[in-house]
Amino acid sequence: MVAALNRSYSVEEPLQQRPEIVEVVGPAGAGKTTLFDALQTTVPRIQTAFHPDVRNPRFILFFIRHILSLVPLFIYLRGKGDRNLTRQEIAWMAILNGWPELLKKDVLKDKKMLLIDQGPIFLMTILSEFGPLSLRSAKALVWRQRMCKLWAHTLDAVIWLDTSDETLTERIRSRRKDHPVKGEKDQTVHEFLSRCRVMYDQVIRQLTADNRRIRVFRFDTGSCSSDELVREVTSLINAKR
Repeated sequence: MVAALNRSYSVEEPLQQRPEIVEVVGPAGAGKTTLFDALQTTVPRIQTAFHPDVRNPRFILFFIRHILSLVPLFIYLRGKGDRNLTRQEIAWMAILNGWPELLKKDVLKDKKMLLIDQGPIFLMTILSEFGPLSLRSAKALVWRQRMCKLWAHTLDAVIWLDTSDETLTERIRSRRKDHPVKGEKDQTVHEFLSRCRVMYDQVIRQLTADNRRIRVFRFDTGSCSSDELVREVTSLINAKR
C-alpha cells in the first residue's frame, strides 16, 4: 500500500474557486516522473507544468523582465562568497520571481489542476544547498523570505515522494538518466539524499508557516506500485473536488 506518511504541516483548506496548483517534490529516484506520466494519461483534469525554459524564445521577455528586477541583488552578491552566480542560477532566481504570475494565468485559463515539477521547493532547495555562499547573506535571505511568501500564496498543496536510501540509491544507479552521485559510493549518495531532505523540509515548513492552508501529502514509494500511487493521488484529487 501507499504510505501517507503525514500531513502535520498544515490544516484543512476550504474549497477554492480556481483549480489548484500542486508541486510534486522528492529526491532523485523517488518516482516523480513515473507519477507525472501516469497521471497525464489517467486524469484528464490534470495538466502538468514545467518552469519557463530560458532557451525558449517565447520566454525571452519574461527573463529580461525578471532578471532586470533582480539586478540590484545580483550586483550586491557579485564578488561575495566563494563564487559568483552561474547563468543557470540567475535564470532560476528569475523563475522564482516571475513564475507565479504565469501559473495563475494558466490555471484560470485552462480550468485544470496544475501539477508542477521542479517548482519553487526544488529551486529554493538547489539554490540554498548548492548555490554560492553569497546566497546566505542578509540581503539574499530577505529575497528568499519574499519568495517564500509569494509562493506560499501560489501553491495549494505539495505531494512529497520519498523512500529508503537503499531503494533510492538502486534506482539512481539503474536508470538511464544521469545524476551527480550516480557513480559515487553508498555513503556519499546517502549523505546527498539526507541533505536534500533537510532542505525540502525547511522550505516546506517556511511555506506552510506563511500560509497554513497549504496541504502536504507524503508517500513512501518503496512500499507500493506505481498504480497504487496513482490511485492514492487520484483519490486525494477526487476528495478535494
